[in-house]
Amino acid sequence: MQLLGDFNVLESLNEQAFWLGQIATILLFMGFSGWYVHRLFGALEQRFSRSKVGWDSAMLLAARLPARWLIWIIGITWILEIINEAWPVPLLDAVRIFRRTIVILLVAWFLMSFVKHLKVGASQKSDLVEKGVIDAGVRMAQLAIVIITFLVIIQTHGYSIASILAFGGIGGIAIGLAAKDMLANVFGGLMLHLDRPFHIGDRIRFVDGSVEGAVEGIGWRQTRVRTLDRKPVYVPNSLFTSHAVENASRMDSRRLQVTVGLRYNDLDKLEKIVTKIESFLQHHEGIDQNRILQVTFSEYGESTIDLLIDCFTYTIGLVKYRTIKQQILLEVGRIIQKSGADFAFPTRTIEGLGVTTHPATTD
Repeated sequence: MQLLGDFNVLESLNEQAFWLGQIATILLFMGFSGWYVHRLFGALEQRFSRSKVGWDSAMLLAARLPARWLIWIIGITWILEIINEAWPVPLLDAVRIFRRTIVILLVAWFLMSFVKHLKVGASQKSDLVEKGVIDAGVRMAQLAIVIITFLVIIQTHGYSIASILAFGGIGGIAIGLAAKDMLANVFGGLMLHLDRPFHIGDRIRFVDGSVEGAVEGIGWRQTRVRTLDRKPVYVPNSLFTSHAVENASRMDSRRLQVTVGLRYNDLDKLEKIVTKIESFLQHHEGIDQNRILQVTFSEYGESTIDLLIDCFTYTIGLVKYRTIKQQILLEVGRIIQKSGADFAFPTRTIEGLGVTTHPATTD
């Protein structure tokens, strides 16, 4: 009996030594794998640093930390399984579910980091116009990753995704009815990012004149517009689906259209004035000669003969446009005066009395 007891003790010690040996082997394997992965990623980073393709570097940077954690998670759960075999406790199923859950989360971490690094690389190569579209795409991708990860984890824990989706559909209808305005703004923001009728920095105006200014930010719910008097206006994105919007920043030229009223006594000088103004505009460096350029007698007014000046400037900048307009108006005034004509004042003649009235003037 004494020998049998000693044998059992020896066998138990041998089993414990065997389990401890396995655990030590796993720990050594984890340490070696961590070192090897570190060296591997270092070598790959040096190789991909010379690549012009952005996605490979982004994938490498995103995979570095999840890969290290994956090694330790697999090793720790493996050790827990060995311990469970040596000293049986109801942990095996929980360990396996825990391992699957952590692996799913690590994959989601990798995907989120990959999208984030892609965004950084794309933003560095893009101008301000494209950054809003990039941000929108990244947000949509991250939201999809979160939703898919949640559904996969739920399925891993034994719950039915079909029932969750069915419940989500009913809940979605209730939420949609309660928050229809917010959803309208979100879909309006999505249309802005997809259609891109304007970008940050563009000067826009609602056709009805209710909003006018420079776009400072395009969000998912609202767009921030800075008006001409420097006041910020926060416009719900749903309004852009129901209002026509003018984008002044995308004009290729500005139209200059002016009506000048001359006296009826200057009718015989009109052709000469028209010819001189047309010649001046044709030689003006700020006037687009490839578009309409016309100076013409438009109509008989109540007290004037109206001269229409219609042309386009190369510039779309408001300040420079106003400068060119001032130059043209001053030169038109000089041409009219040098031709012996003058601007008409409103007059009224009472027939039969021979009385002509003019507006009062003060010195």
